[in-house]
Amino acid sequence: MGEPVEGLSEGSRYLLLSSYFFFNVAYSIVIPSSIQVMEDIAKLGGSKSWSGAGSGAVIGGYFMCSALGMAVFRHFRRYEHSYKALFTYPCLGRLATSAIFAFVALHHTVLGAAAPALLILCRFVEGILNACQTLCAIEMLTLTSRDRVSLQASIALLVNLGIGSGILAAGAVEMRGQAGHFGFFPSNWQSSPASIAMWGMSVFWLIFFLLGRLLMQESDPVPVAEIKPLYSNCPTAPGTNLEGTRKMLICTGIMFVTCRAFVTGGIDSASMMILETQFGWARGSAAAAVACCYLSCIVWHGLFQFLRARMSDEGLLTVCISVSTVASLGIFDFAPGETANVAMLLLADSIIFPLFMLSSGIVSAYVTRSPLAGDWLFGVESVFVLLKLFPESLGRGLGPVAARTFLSGFSRNHYSAMQLSVCVLSSLLWHFAVNPCNIALEKDVQDDALSTSAVKSERMRE
Repeated sequence: MGEPVEGLSEGSRYLLLSSYFFFNVAYSIVIPSSIQVMEDIAKLGGSKSWSGAGSGAVIGGYFMCSALGMAVFRHFRRYEHSYKALFTYPCLGRLATSAIFAFVALHHTVLGAAAPALLILCRFVEGILNACQTLCAIEMLTLTSRDRVSLQASIALLVNLGIGSGILAAGAVEMRGQAGHFGFFPSNWQSSPASIAMWGMSVFWLIFFLLGRLLMQESDPVPVAEIKPLYSNCPTAPGTNLEGTRKMLICTGIMFVTCRAFVTGGIDSASMMILETQFGWARGSAAAAVACCYLSCIVWHGLFQFLRARMSDEGLLTVCISVSTVASLGIFDFAPGETANVAMLLLADSIIFPLFMLSSGIVSAYVTRSPLAGDWLFGVESVFVLLKLFPESLGRGLGPVAARTFLSGFSRNHYSAMQLSVCVLSSLLWHFAVNPCNIALEKDVQDDALSTSAVKSERMRE
């Protein structure tokens, strides 16, 4: 590991930011493919519920093992391995898992019961490698950023674009494969678009590895001071910047981000399932529709940047959370007719996911500003791990499983009620716990008042 240097090189910064786009393409491109494979396996076993829960496990398995990936990252960092090595070498492992996934998707009828186990294992391993890479990326970007809210907003945009592009690409591959437009592939591949998509991802990981080795700086960056200190936009209230309040903000902020991850983790796979099972859409068409919901984030991001110049971050976040909570009502199955019903569902998705991602980005910025120096649980390194661990392992890991299980085992309205409940919970967390303008703890206020009185007494004695 070379000598630390101030800031990030341009090549490193662009590569790290682009990773949020490409890593989410890798996460989402497998969604239509895994659904198809698990449905084929379920037909052989005669279990519809296994199709829903099993495909949810394959989708969410990408994040369920995040804790192991973060532990791997911390272990190697403890032995002074560079950020560059920990960011680039996992690409080779992801190349291997993509190739194995493609092989299993092509031969799942022959592999039988081993096929779902191999698919889930591939996703678990790739999730471990992804957690290592993303924790590396977020540490490098956050510690060298002078405006963390803008950084998190940019990351939210890239995540939205990545998931939307991945689902759209997978849907396009499936539609073209079913139409026989991939004549340059072997004939038996035409019936398995998943294989085509995942072999393509194998090539991508090789290219990304080579780019990483070429563009990333050898030396680790030195953390820089942020331009805006914590609570800079808030009214100055006693206790808003004291130790107890910071700990409370970290805990409740992580809970908020986990709720967001749970909701958004279930939206893509569940909405596709609704369009297919309730309205009879082809999987490629359903994937394209859901992808467009994610790509609408471009409009929301532009509006966010426009309003941010005119509103405080706290006020803007309140608007985002309130609108996304109300929009979750559109998921319920109450609109008459297919056109109105589908329009309400897709409109709700187009609002919930982008706005939840943006609001989560602002809360994440608050959390990363709040660590306490020298604290083993609330220190910088621990906060970064917790901020990745809970949202990914519990939120994005269990979200798809819960969503598809509710849809296949109960009904769409049960799934909708679950999503609405979590949206309401996240809204309550923000308004009553996370918002730094409102969470001055009574003890902190008393401590602050005592310290102020002590200062005044000291000045009077002087």
